[in-house]
Amino acid sequence: MKKLITILVVILTMFCTTAFASAATDPAVTIVNPANESMVYSDSLLVSVKVTQPKTIRVSVSEKRQTVDGVDVSIDVNKLTSESAEIGANILKNAKNVQICDSEKFTCSNNLSFYTKQINNLNPGVYQIQVDTLNSAGESVNSSTSLVAMMGKQSAEDQSKIIDATQNNGIGKLFELIKGLFK
Repeated sequence: MKKLITILVVILTMFCTTAFASAATDPAVTIVNPANESMVYSDSLLVSVKVTQPKTIRVSVSEKRQTVDGVDVSIDVNKLTSESAEIGANILKNAKNVQICDSEKFTCSNNLSFYTKQINNLNPGVYQIQVDTLNSAGESVNSSTSLVAMMGKQSAEDQSKIIDATQNNGIGKLFELIKGLFK
């Protein structure tokens, strides 16, 4: 019984936080890629936005930078992930947004369109994708953001370690949790 209550609380928490997180965004505009707070092991980034109503959006991509000894530098993602959550949040809160490419407007004239753009030759760091829904005057009425940590390219050996760790930890524990429900 205790397990069941715990699982229900976890599931309800997941659904409730998702509902609150999307309350300030336009439901017809979704950042498909990259997923918010994800890590990318590459030097290129594919930005993809789904628009399900006739709307105009503006997509901006910027790098989060911190000032160290008076110089703006990329955030060290390895250090950020090893710090406590409070310190990491403080680093991101005080970081500057440095736009890495021009903002682009995209107009959807039907009930389903995708905006996509690939950005190459990125350095390791934290990047922010911001999508604004624009009104007829070109002013932002809704905004969505996605943060992504670019880790740089990984060797084939490192990639296999990541896949093995994910399969052994996350998915394995999920299956064990599901099995536990039916015992």
